[in-house]
Amino acid sequence: LMQDTHVTRQALNEIEDRHHELLRLEKSISELHELFLLLAMEVESQGEMVDNIESNICNSVNYVDKAKQNTGAAVVSQRKARKEVWRVGGLGGEHTHPTPGGVEW
Repeated sequence: LMQDTHVTRQALNEIEDRHHELLRLEKSISELHELFLLLAMEVESQGEMVDNIESNICNSVNYVDKAKQNTGAAVVSQRKARKEVWRVGGLGGEHTHPTPGGVEW
């Protein structure tokens, strides 16, 4: 009877140890699940940020292209205006003339 009690007690201790190990494992799995959920939210958040950055880059490229076009048009308009000033002033046509500040038109 004593030996049966000892064997039973030993089996109970092993079962309790396994139960505690399973509880620790369950807790670890729950924590891991939480981390995956947080990671998924972070990836989604960063994905939106990356999409916004990509959109801003595309917009910037478009703005730069438009600015280059506008700058080219402004240069052409400025040349025409200078020629008109020279023409109206009776100074003639296509030649460049130094200005008092040293900048040529």
